[in-house]
Amino acid sequence: MSVIAKITDKSVTFQLKVVKYSKINTAIWRFLYMSSRKGQSTVEMIITLGLLFVVFTIVILIAHTKTVESNEFKISLDAERICNSLAYNINTIAQQGPNYYRRVSIPRYLFGGHEYNLSVYGNYVEISWYGTYGPRTYGVQTITNDTLVYCNGNRNTIIDKGMDRKIQIFNDDGTILLTCGRPDLRPIASTFKPSRVSDGGTFNVSIDIINIGVNDSGAFYVDFNSTYLANITSPPIMGLESGKSTTVIFTIPISPTGIHNVSIFVDSKNNIIESIETDNYYNATIEINP
Repeated sequence: MSVIAKITDKSVTFQLKVVKYSKINTAIWRFLYMSSRKGQSTVEMIITLGLLFVVFTIVILIAHTKTVESNEFKISLDAERICNSLAYNINTIAQQGPNYYRRVSIPRYLFGGHEYNLSVYGNYVEISWYGTYGPRTYGVQTITNDTLVYCNGNRNTIIDKGMDRKIQIFNDDGTILLTCGRPDLRPIASTFKPSRVSDGGTFNVSIDIINIGVNDSGAFYVDFNSTYLANITSPPIMGLESGKSTTVIFTIPISPTGIHNVSIFVDSKNNIIESIETDNYYNATIEINP
């Protein structure tokens, strides 16, 4: 009985062990199965996130491209507007005739703060800037073939920029002068007188001086020079407002009869820094009859 009991006990123990091992295996397989499911879910999530990232990146790139194209279009429109505006003003003054003028200001930057250059070449206005995809230019032709630019102290082609800077467009007997930021003194030829006098002692010579520049001038002098008549320097002219003129009178002493060459030299002591320094002279003749 005891032997049978022992055998029975062993059998029971063996069966219990088998059952125990079977449950462990099931748990392991269940764990492995769940782990594989979790791993698969993780991979699927990574793939989904990756696809979402790709789509998001594409959307961002498309939006950025559209923004760049939109800004480039706005810059181009602004550049064309500025160029066309200057050409229009040049054409207007050219059509008005001699001594007409207009003052304009040019924006400092293009849309978005972009730098640019605005130039005038005789009968052509051109704007240039550096766009998103490289250098860009736009130009328009004017109705006049003779436009000169006097900005930055020299004759050149580049226009001053900035809404605080005034540019004067002046019709000088058909030549269109663009001057920037300085006074410009010159004698008015048609006001010189007299061209003929009778010998009777001293006589007066007069001529008007005008400031056609953008800015007012300070004090300056005017010289009257003639080999056989006299060399006279006027008293100081205490400044001349932009667009204004003044008359200078010289008293000429007794002079020999005949035809005499004379010259008028405005700002003879170079007191004024002008837009144009080469238009300060006027040459004439005075005939003195017996």
